[in-house]
Amino acid sequence: MIYKGSVKQKDIYIGSTKIGKVYKGSTLVYQSKLPAGQVIFESATPGNYTITIPNTQTYHIDLVGGGGGGWLGFAGGGYNGGSAAYIHGDTILTKGTYTLVIGSGGYGTTDGRDAGNGASSSFIGNIAGYGEGASGNDKGYGGTATVVSSGLVGQNGARNSTSGWINGYGAGGYGGQSGRAGYCKIVTV
Repeated sequence: MIYKGSVKQKDIYIGSTKIGKVYKGSTLVYQSKLPAGQVIFESATPGNYTITIPNTQTYHIDLVGGGGGGWLGFAGGGYNGGSAAYIHGDTILTKGTYTLVIGSGGYGTTDGRDAGNGASSSFIGNIAGYGEGASGNDKGYGGTATVVSSGLVGQNGARNSTSGWINGYGAGGYGGQSGRAGYCKIVTV
């Protein structure tokens, strides 16, 4: 940390040029914050990711699980899958490498079999739960949000819902259709 007197400095300049890093010998003693609005990660492709957080600072996180598949019976009646949970807000992340999981949407069925559940998305212990697939007996239930990080809030998914969150990600599938995949975006604040 760099101080001017007893006041901690957020940014250091030489003239009008902002200084990114300051070293004392080979030890990094200061690194400026990244500018607000810089996208660190964004994807709606299901899978496991290793991401690097470049600076210790506040980030905005949007995390959505995968929606459940819809069921369509032989006679034409159907049920929608449940939508996934959504976690969002601002939290401080420490510089380093993290594992992130984006959940897939559950498969839809048109042959009388039960539809598939979506898959949960997770990041730093926060879990955006999957939407359940529908069956011939019931509509799909919504996912549950598990929040462990300060500054983040969770919203549970809805039963029998084809409405998702950001751009429809995490929506349950309409009768016979697959649920939408999960989503994650991490942006500097």
